[in-house]
Amino acid sequence: MGQLDSRTYMYDYMVPGGGDWSVHRGGTIYLTNTRNVTITRCLFTQLGSNGVAVIDYNGATSITLSEFVWLPKSGIILVGSTNGIDGFSVASQPVDTLIQSNIFHETGIYIK
Repeated sequence: MGQLDSRTYMYDYMVPGGGDWSVHRGGTIYLTNTRNVTITRCLFTQLGSNGVAVIDYNGATSITLSEFVWLPKSGIILVGSTNGIDGFSVASQPVDTLIQSNIFHETGIYIK
């Protein structure tokens, strides 16, 4: 379930759908194919990547009361898989996700 991710701002990025943006699908906590995961009252600081990455199918994930500071990317990312610009034929998306009462500051140092 958890995967430590080192500094990744020069790693490969993927384009999750038809658009002009890309994302590194990694994080200090990396969740994929999970249910009922709760992350609460955590401090994510100076990690070198995204804080929490919720990738593809994850059900009933809760991320609350945490602080995300001095991160080169995002505090939390939720990314599913698509078939190009068709976001409906692949049912591999985070569902029933609660992100509440978190504090984010000094994030996005290496990305916009």
